[in-house]
Amino acid sequence: MKIAYLTSEYPKVSHTFIRREILALEELGFDILRFSIRPSQQPLVDEQDIRESSHTTVVLQAGLLTLALYSLQAILRTPARFLRAGLYAARMALKGGVKAPHHAAYLVEACYLSHVLRAQHVEHIHVHFGANAAAAALLCHLLSDIPYSMTIHGPYDFDYASTLSLDVKVKHAAFVGVVSLYGRAQLMRWCGVEDWEKLHVIRCGLDETFIQPTVHPLPAEPVLVNIGRLHTNKGQLILLAAMSLLKRRGVDARLNIVGDGPLYPQLEQKIVELGLSEQVTLLGSLSGEGVREALLKATALVVPSLAENLPVVIMEAFATGRPVVATQIAGIPELVKDGHNGLLIHPGSATELADAIQKMVSLPIDAREAMGKHGCDLVAKQHNIATEAHKLARLMRDTRRENSVAVSQP
Repeated sequence: MKIAYLTSEYPKVSHTFIRREILALEELGFDILRFSIRPSQQPLVDEQDIRESSHTTVVLQAGLLTLALYSLQAILRTPARFLRAGLYAARMALKGGVKAPHHAAYLVEACYLSHVLRAQHVEHIHVHFGANAAAAALLCHLLSDIPYSMTIHGPYDFDYASTLSLDVKVKHAAFVGVVSLYGRAQLMRWCGVEDWEKLHVIRCGLDETFIQPTVHPLPAEPVLVNIGRLHTNKGQLILLAAMSLLKRRGVDARLNIVGDGPLYPQLEQKIVELGLSEQVTLLGSLSGEGVREALLKATALVVPSLAENLPVVIMEAFATGRPVVATQIAGIPELVKDGHNGLLIHPGSATELADAIQKMVSLPIDAREAMGKHGCDLVAKQHNIATEAHKLARLMRDTRRENSVAVSQP
């Protein structure tokens, strides 16, 4: 079965879960074409991402003339379909706020995609996230009849569900994957009741790089790690405030922060202001292997997020046998069980975060290792990419069969 994977930006440092999913589906015999609306905006540091980039078609790199010609072709060859797609683009634009004008571009991108995908005999389109790529997939479906599906993550998808016309995108999708029970509940709020049966929990998964039978022993030194995009939502400023409290309490703990993003300069400045240059290190973006090494050097992962769905980095930490200190929000409690495989705290409190970190590093090492082992067992059971890819494959094949039956009926 030939599938097109469409994302706004691929490959991307923070989207390794998409790459794992694609590779797992290819292992199941799917022929997958990669499409990205725009090129990667960040330097790629992982060899697998660099390899994926060479296999990815970037829509906007087709050039304005090519995109215009395919749009004209769609108008001349299938005027009724183009008119219908144009009306849907206009309706979504009316709710699109500041991004309303972008919907004209989504229609142009859909004209290009519908031509290329039909020429390649693509049978299904799958999209991650509910923003511009999902709009292009919907419009492409209206132009070409190629069915599409989405995986919705959040929190952006839920925060801007109305602006994104998420209900319309779900209505026309063959099915919709959500990465957590929390995510399914949030999406149920925004789509029609008649579409609830389309929603399927398909969790982000880990491959053999992380899921291994051997749990590595924890280091004796109290080294913490935070991994993620450097953004206000991720709570790194609160984490620095907590580290400052720990320093004043005389708690010996170091912190490595892995990732990049708009908050980087402010974090650099804050580290100096709080006198944490000896305690905190900004490591920048790392490859998949670099992330794994950072986890293996750590006592625990700290996730002080203010907004999330279910962070993949928690799965990666558990897979390496590392316990987790995290905020009790969104889908995180589906993974982190307080006192069992980590510690949960309320979001937004530097004092509560400092207390939890102090408690974690004060635990006997065998207690921390037991927490990590519990987390490892849960991830192996609940977040294996091979298992999750089988779920997705079954839904795609079911869609193909349903379409075949519909076409064969008089």
